[in-house]
Amino acid sequence: MIAEGLGVAGVNRPEYWGLFLVNTVFWIGISHAGTFVSALLRVVKAEFRRPFTRAAELMTTFGLVQAGLSIFMHLGRVWLVYWMIPYPTNAACGPISTPR
Repeated sequence: MIAEGLGVAGVNRPEYWGLFLVNTVFWIGISHAGTFVSALLRVVKAEFRRPFTRAAELMTTFGLVQAGLSIFMHLGRVWLVYWMIPYPTNAACGPISTPR
């Protein structure tokens, strides 16, 4: 998909974008769940559940990495990522007038 573009995944119609967006939201939700479980176990000071806390923190890290990588999957052609970087311009301001 990175080499050929998003057409390989069948994203030729606008409604198919939902699959990629749901994937990103899913991984962000998984990372939130891991953070919640870790915070809950730390707040109640459940020291006997330390392995669960570590697993929840690992789940959070993995979820955030997957969500970050799915942004590049959305692009299709990763070598054009510089098009997403904003740069300052006066084009939207109209012509620049000089004082008289």
